[in-house]
Amino acid sequence: MRLPIMLDDLVASERALGDSFRVVSLGHPKDADVHFLTMTFARECDKQVSELLDLVNRFEGRPSADSERIDPRSLEHARTGPLGLLRDLQGLHALADRVITICQTVRQAALVLDDRPLVEMTDACREQTQKQMDWLRTALAKAAPQALIVG
Repeated sequence: MRLPIMLDDLVASERALGDSFRVVSLGHPKDADVHFLTMTFARECDKQVSELLDLVNRFEGRPSADSERIDPRSLEHARTGPLGLLRDLQGLHALADRVITICQTVRQAALVLDDRPLVEMTDACREQTQKQMDWLRTALAKAAPQALIVG
């Protein structure tokens, strides 16, 4: 069974998303909406990682190193200025999209296995991340004119 490999990918992606929300929050303290909401999202991701790890531990054996794994990269630092904020938000959106994609993949396997707790976990993870993506889309729309026209 290769499901544990994908579960590890989900945990790593959710962790990278949380770390990146935190980086953006700390890097943009003057933008109150961005600062406070991204810090809230970081905490949500931390909680999600903890809950995922509890569930992942049910599966026997840990996956071996996966040479084909696509490592999610956390944002290492926040960029400056309006264009920097726009790019940071785009990076967060890409990470959130990855989490949703993996949730959908794992959910399909959980349905076949009739693993109700795993289905519920992936649904909760996907729902939370979708709300974050909805906010990110709104924030991107708000930041784009300032970054691209005004400068």
